[in-house]
Parts: sequence; structure tokens; C-alpha cells
Amino acid sequence: MAEVEDLTYDGGESDEGELPLTKQLEDIEDELSEVKSQIEFLIQQQDQLRARRDQLLRQIDQERRAPKADWCQENFPWSAKLTQMLHDVFGLREFRSLQREVINAALQGRDVLCLLPSGGGKSLCYQLPALVSSGLTLVVSPLLSLIQDQVLSLRALGIDGVCLTSLSSKEDVAAVYGKMDRGELKLLYVTPEKIVSSKRFMSKLEKVHQAGRLDRIAIDEAHCASAWGNDFRPDYKKLGVLKQQFPQVPILALTATATHQVCEDLKTILRIGGCEFFRASVNRPNLFYEVLPKPAGASDATAAIVAWIRKHYPRGESGIVYCLTRKDCETVASELAGGGVSARHYHADMDPGPREAAHATWSSGEVQVMVATVAFGMGINKPDVRFVVHHSLSKSLENYYQESGRAGRDGLPARCLMFYRFSDALRQAAIVCFEPTWQPNLQAMMKYAAAGPSGGTDGSSSCRRAIIQRHFAEAPAECRCMCDNCCIAAGPITSEPHDVGRHALVLLGILRQQQAKEKKATLIQLVDLWRSCKDPGVGKEAKAMSRDENEAVVAAMMYAGLLELEFGHTAYATNTYLRASRRGVQLLEASESGSGKPLRLLLPVSQAAARPGGGASAPAGRKGRAAAAESVEHAGADDDDDDGADECGCGDSMLRASLERWRAQRAADLHLFPHSILPAEQVVALSAMQPPVSADALRAAVSVRRYELYGKELVEVLGGRYKPPPARPPPEPQPAAAKGAAKPARDGTTRALADAPTAAQQKRQTEADVVMLEDDSDEGMKETGAAKRKTKEKTERSGARATSGRQKGSRLPALKKVADDSCNDHSDNEHDGNEEDDDEDFKTNVPLAKRRRD
Repeated sequence: MAEVEDLTYDGGESDEGELPLTKQLEDIEDELSEVKSQIEFLIQQQDQLRARRDQLLRQIDQERRAPKADWCQENFPWSAKLTQMLHDVFGLREFRSLQREVINAALQGRDVLCLLPSGGGKSLCYQLPALVSSGLTLVVSPLLSLIQDQVLSLRALGIDGVCLTSLSSKEDVAAVYGKMDRGELKLLYVTPEKIVSSKRFMSKLEKVHQAGRLDRIAIDEAHCASAWGNDFRPDYKKLGVLKQQFPQVPILALTATATHQVCEDLKTILRIGGCEFFRASVNRPNLFYEVLPKPAGASDATAAIVAWIRKHYPRGESGIVYCLTRKDCETVASELAGGGVSARHYHADMDPGPREAAHATWSSGEVQVMVATVAFGMGINKPDVRFVVHHSLSKSLENYYQESGRAGRDGLPARCLMFYRFSDALRQAAIVCFEPTWQPNLQAMMKYAAAGPSGGTDGSSSCRRAIIQRHFAEAPAECRCMCDNCCIAAGPITSEPHDVGRHALVLLGILRQQQAKEKKATLIQLVDLWRSCKDPGVGKEAKAMSRDENEAVVAAMMYAGLLELEFGHTAYATNTYLRASRRGVQLLEASESGSGKPLRLLLPVSQAAARPGGGASAPAGRKGRAAAAESVEHAGADDDDDDGADECGCGDSMLRASLERWRAQRAADLHLFPHSILPAEQVVALSAMQPPVSADALRAAVSVRRYELYGKELVEVLGGRYKPPPARPPPEPQPAAAKGAAKPARDGTTRALADAPTAAQQKRQTEADVVMLEDDSDEGMKETGAAKRKTKEKTERSGARATSGRQKGSRLPALKKVADDSCNDHSDNEHDGNEEDDDEDFKTNVPLAKRRRD
């Protein structure tokens, strides 16, 4: 007790003794808080180290099971069978870029993340390994249409691919599960929802894995797993459970559109940190990128599209026109048909019968243009699409790259045209403003669309190809005049950028006045306020310009960061308003106080203004439509396929003919337009030169870059020593014995193909049958009398082929069952006609006939 009393006395020596005790308590509390923080930090560090340890263990295990190798080599145990399957089953002569490497890594058992451009052959990267392997390849795909399209394609080739989706009947599900138990499946397609929500399916999959028959898991359109991707799907983000449940099963993730940030996100989400990463260039050298100013009137914009199609594709080559909303889609299709261009519309709110019939007629070449929303395109395998026109801009550059990439999948030259108007960007913003990454996505899209021949809005490169490649963190490739800006920059530009800084300050002042009145301003309201301004000279100057030029000034302010968007929501719509940004307010205040430099804002040279006769605003009505068509004629004058060279009689006609033949041959070899090799003006100039032509003179005539590329060949042509290559002889017919010489495969696929008709014959027959079936369902579509007669004749011809095919024992019943299953479409959610269409709404099968090639 004495010790206790002493301690008590020492601690509380007087009334002031309580302060040291309180201080001690505070110090202890601080120390406890610090220790707690250290413990939390150590626990966090422990979790990170454990995760890193697990990752290293997986990588060590993967290295032991599937060591790295030179994936380009052809001496793997499966290489011979791989090549045989490529030739005999798929009818392909060689692999495309990176296909062999991806397939070799997948067969070795490595996790793979693969980025291939649209048309790069991603599906072959998991279909071919599935045929070479003995077990099951599970394919996760986001859309029912894409799944069923590939199942039909595989069955047409004699491959038993099956799917489990929400459209599968109980009998089909039971049959698939039975095949899984017996090990009879090679390719099984499912949606991510099936993996996340179906415990029965995961139980069956675990049994397959325990039996050692789960060879690999392919995740198609893998960018849907990342919130930074352009088509985020929440269920995709949960697919990391696959690596958790089956850690030794390799995962093959494939996509065409993924930035560096998306790729890193995918590795984390799918738990494939040590994967093999293959990335092909996003550059599509055969695509010509172009942007034209969109007329203000809706009918004028359609007239411009009609004129452009008639000018560049008068022989009826296939194309797609993408629209923002379903209502736009139907209106544009009707106006195109009224303008003499055969067109059908397509969106997710249509009934399955008319929608699939429209698709079938377009795929078979009976209709030239498909006017569609973004619901049309994923899984489309029509290689001869010669043009893709965007009636409005896409919501992101990734979306635009994917949509425009549906052109020219056969590697031949194709055009990608966008009609752009700043008001369309505001309209798009009102639709996508609820998405987490809408702002950077839309800004990148506007940067692409607004880039003029003199450079981007921020002084960057004006080449549209370079803008796309830089967006995907890729070094720009040589454009070779395969975009409108590079073509214009190569020639004389008739106008220069002009300063609109004074107008920008006026508009910033108007917005400040509106804010003081607690009012907002849309684009139209802001232009009206500017034009009706009573300040001396302000309204008069605004009215001296056209409304299009007024809007161009507002757009330039947005691109320069002087304006920003805000949104107002009502019960029926979302409205987009403009307001001054912080930077805009600072510049306005600095200008009024005289403390800053005068605001300098250059209005970029648009493509129309850079050409002779361009830049004028078209009036509405019949004259406006004629002006819109005429502006398209001017816009296409410099980049026509034959360059529009006139027979002016200049130069040596024989030499000029030789130059033209060489240019056409070189363009064909490189899959480019002839004008990209050598413009018509340079052909005329070279034909006027007297040989021998010195190297300096030739370099001056065609530019240094073209001289480096084609100088030696041009010297041969100008010297009269150029000889066109001989025409390739037709392939010799193979002996009958050679066709059936392939050895039977273990799974019996080759034996079945040897006994049955060839894949090409079988595919043509089954496509004819499906065309006949789908034509009968198109009762509600409006057609002209000529179109009806043409459809009737086509149906009769298809019916005759179908009857003949059934007499020969074709496999129509199996394909008809898949086609019938595809018509059991889930009813889409009811949306207003002005709401943006969505890929997720599209849940019906796209018939096999869409792959038909004329």
C-alpha cells in the first residue's frame, strides 16, 4: 500500500499534477494510433506480398508446365496438324499477322492477351487450337448474335460447335450437358452471365476439369471487362473467378480495341499477370479516313450521303451507314431509298423477322446500304464492305475504330467517312453523360473529327490515321495519303486559319451575363444571343457570318478548353448546356483588366474550307440539298480513285499510259488507292519530262518520300524499261485422288469432310436454304414493285437450289433448327425512339446467309 501511496503522491503533487497525467494519456493515445497505422500498413503490405507470392507461384508453375518459346517457329509437335487443319478445314492458305504466334502460345498452355484489329482473325486463334486439341475449349462471348453466328459457321464447316445461352431450350441444355459428361465437345460458347449466374453449369465445368478435359478458356471481346473499355459489361468483370477455380487452365483473352490502361486492367481482372502479350498494329492501311462537314438540315445531310455514295460507289458496292438513334436510322434509310440508293434499316427495336430479312438482303447484295445503329456489326463477317459512313460521330474513338473497321475486311481499299457537326457532339454528350469515362472518350472523338489539314486543335498532327494510332499508344505509320487531311496537305491550301479570339471574349461575356441571371444557354441559344446582341458592332459582326461559322467559333472555344458542358435533366430528356470554364473566366477577367495578353484563338481550317469553293453554308430546302451534293462533289475531287485527271493532252501519251499502268499495279500490290501511290498531277508532270530524268528532277517532281519509296521503279518506267507483270495463270485442277488424300483425324473431322461435299459446296447450299427461309419472314417491310419482283425471283432461285440440296441429303434440318432457335428473341426493353441503341439490346441470331459472298 505504501508504494501505491507514493506513486499516487508523485503523480499528483498538487492541483497542477493532473496535467502531466493527461499529457501522458494523450501521448499513449498517439502512440497507440501510430502503432495501429503501422499495423494496418503492415497488413496491407502483407496482403500485397502474399498476392505477389501467389502470382510468382503461378508463373513458376506455368513456366514448368508451359515454358516460353519462340512462338514464330513451326517445329512444335502440333505444327503439322495445325497447318493441315488450316488448309483442309478452314480453306486458308496462310496465317495472318500474329495468328501463328497466338495459337502456338495457347497450345503450349500459356495465358495470352491478344490484340488484333477488326478483321484480323481473332476467332481462328481459339477455333483452330480446339480442333488440334483433344479436350474442350470454352469460349465466353458477350452477344448471342455473335455466338450463334460462329456456331452456324462452324457447323457449315462440319465442326460440332454448341452454345448455352438464354435461348437454349431445356432439351438443348440437357444434350449439351450430356456431351460435356461424355467428353464429346470441342467448342462450347457461353455468355458471361451463364458463368456468373449458373451454378449448375459451373458444376458441370468443374467435372470436365477434374477429368482433365478442359483445355483452355477463350474470352472474346475481353475489353468489356474493363470499366475503361468502350463496352463495359459488369458480368465480364467477374470472370476472374475462372482463373481462381481453374488455376492451371490457360486463358486466351482477345480484343480489337484496348488502350494501354485497358490492357493492364484486363491482366488484373482476369488474373493473368504473367501472360504472353501479343499486339498487332491498329493501323488498317487499306482504309481511307475522311471527315466532311455535316449540313444543318437533316434532309440536306442525307442528300450529301446520297451524292457521296453515287460518286464513289455507283456500281452498288456494299456499305454501312451508322446513325446515333433508332429514329435517325429509320429516317435516313427511307431518305436514301428515296434518293435512289437501295437501303434497309436495322436496330434492336425491330421484330426479329424483318430485322433478319433486312440483314439477309444486304448480305446477299440485293440491298446496297444497311442503315443501322451500333447494334449492327459485332460478329458481322462480310468481307467486301467497301464503305462505312457515320451519320453522327461515335461516343468514343474506340467505338469509331471498331465500327469503321467493318469496312475492307478483305484487305482491299475501302472508305470510312464521318459527317461531323459540333451539335452532334453535344447530342452525343447528353446520351453518354452517365458513363464514368464519357468526357475523355468524347474529347478524343471530337479531336479526331475536328482535326483540319493545318493540324489538330492542339497543334498536333492532322493525319487521322496518326490520331487513331496515338490514341492506342502506337507510333504512327506512314499514311501515304490514305486520309483526307494528308491529301489536302500535299497540295495547295486555299485558306489559312484566322483568329477569332475577339469573338470568343464576346461569347464568354454573354455566358457570364446568363450565369448572373441564373440562366443557362444551349448552343442554339448562345448563337441567338450573340447574333441579337445590342452592343455596338457585336451583333452585326455575328450576323455577317453564317450560323455555321458562328457555331464553328463556339466549337473552337470548346476544343481550346474555354467552355465546358453541363447537363439539365427533365422527365423526358437530357439537355446539354454550355458554360465558361475556369480558364475561360480567367482569360475574360485578364482581358477586361488589361493585365494579360490579347486572347488568340485560331479557327482551324476545315476540310471544306481548304478546298476550292468550300466553306460556304448551305441553305435549307431544295437548294440546300443541291448545295450539299455539290459540296460533296468538290470534297471528293482530290481523292477520287482515278484522281479525276483530265485528258489535257499534256506530255507523252505512251509514257503517261505506262505510268498509269505502273501506278495501278503498285496500288494493287499494296492494297492502296492509285492516287496514294502517285497523284494525277504528278503523273501528268512526269509524262511531260524528257528522258533521261535526273535524280534531283525526279525527287523534286514526286517529293523526297515518294522518291525513297518508288524512285528506282519510276526510273525504269520513265526510261521505257517497265514491263507489266504477266497475268497469273488459272490454278490447275487437282487430281481426284489428291482431294481425298488427307489422313483421318483422331476426331473424325477430316473423314467426315472427305465423305461429304466440300465445305464450300456445302456452305453455298446451306446458305441458299437459309436465304429462302428468311425471305419468307419479310412480310412487313416496304418495298418498291421492282424490289418485290427481284426478291421473288431470288426466292424462286433459292428454293430451286434448296430442293436440289435436300434431294442430295444436305444438312438443312440441323441448320434450320439453329436458325429457328435464333428467332426466339427476347423482347428488348422498351426505349424511346431517340434513345441510343446498345449492343446489349441485340440478342437475336444473325442468319448464316449474311456471310454469303457474291
